Amino acid sequence: MKAIVTSASEVRIDGQQSVSFDIMDKDKVVVSSTVDGDVDTLKSQIKQTVTEYEQKAKSDNRLKEGDVIS
Repeated sequence: MKAIVTSASEVRIDGQQSVSFDIMDKDKVVVSSTVDGDVDTLKSQIKQTVTEYEQKAKSDNRLKEGDVIS
């Protein structure tokens, strides 16, 4: 999976920036998100978000339509 930035604000006086991105699996958008953070750490923050999302999306514990919980 990878992230593609769909919009990015200007850098504010405090060095923060707001970035919206899509998480893609092959050529399909699976989820969109927005993060705010320091411009020097935003890339690593987005990479971590993609990694964590991929782990959860592929988890054996993920519920699916039709699952019965008792």
